[in-house]
Amino acid sequence: MVREVTPAVVLVVAPDGSSGSGVIVDKEGLVVTNNHVAGAFETVLIRLADGRTVQADVLGFDQIADLAVLKIRGNKEFSWVPLGDSDTMGLGDEVIAMGFPLGDILGSQVKVTSGLLSSRRTVGGVEQLQIDAAINPGNSGGPLFNRAGAVVGINTSIYRELASSSSALGVLALDAIGHSVAINELKARFDSLERGENVFTDPASAPEPELVVGETYQDEVYGWSVEVAPGWTVQPGEEGSGLIEFVSPQGDGRVSVHVIEIQTAYSAQELAELIRSIFELEYLDSYLFEVDRFEDAGDGVYTLWASIQQSPSDCVEQNDAAIFLSQGFPDQSYGFWIQAAACEHLSETDQVIKDLTAMWYSFTELEPANSPSP
Repeated sequence: MVREVTPAVVLVVAPDGSSGSGVIVDKEGLVVTNNHVAGAFETVLIRLADGRTVQADVLGFDQIADLAVLKIRGNKEFSWVPLGDSDTMGLGDEVIAMGFPLGDILGSQVKVTSGLLSSRRTVGGVEQLQIDAAINPGNSGGPLFNRAGAVVGINTSIYRELASSSSALGVLALDAIGHSVAINELKARFDSLERGENVFTDPASAPEPELVVGETYQDEVYGWSVEVAPGWTVQPGEEGSGLIEFVSPQGDGRVSVHVIEIQTAYSAQELAELIRSIFELEYLDSYLFEVDRFEDAGDGVYTLWASIQQSPSDCVEQNDAAIFLSQGFPDQSYGFWIQAAACEHLSETDQVIKDLTAMWYSFTELEPANSPSP
């Protein structure tokens, strides 16, 4: 059993150098770990069983349950393990803890300990399994398996305390009482964590919610509208910049509407070529920049596809852009550059891509008669 599940157990390394353990629970690279291992960061590094190191995005976290769900970047299939049913575990049942205690100090291979389910307890409304399998710093976030190889808990804490006692023993040493979050607690939260619905210990510590736009966003100055997907927020650019951005809940997708002032009678193609030049100059110092395609889409619309990564820690963006003149040109001396960007690890089946595509194509310019000149 240990040989079969080992490829799914991973080392999680945070940007501050701290580390913990995690487990892959989906073939597309969804990883479960503790909030105290990864929840404070947007991205972490994952070292796989074969020695490769890959980046993962923190999708969502729950500070109360001490759980976090990550997504490894890329579209490859990964070794994974199933989630079990912690309610079926009885006292005295054997459990196996796996992970990376003390990070790499004890070597880079996953470590295995076994023990029994000693007790159950509820902390802050969250069920924990008490185990006597040895776990140490670095095991946090690692899986607790039953003998069938299903995950029944996520190792989260060790209780070490010297307690005063009136017994003849004097001082009791309570050593290495480990606790794992019962896996049914994760299963109840998994979908919301994957969607990025974070839970804070103190609600007052949660960041102020950004403005969530209604079904339609309308720009009254330049006369255009976009149908906004649920949960996406609007982030206006600097006043007078002519830029409005719509950002997905996790920040891994965005749609930008740039209004470009035109001082001379550019044709649509000249405007498109100008914007392509600006685009290339803007990202000249990027870690990765490549224009994939630039073509005439017909009806005065030009499209641009590009990949951008501004630093190795950023997600590689897939960029689509459409460039066209206002319907009222030349009386309305401006054009539009509509840009949609998403992290490379997202596929066409992800909701972010579906939302992004629908919003991009929903862009509508109002009739010229209703669009005041800026």
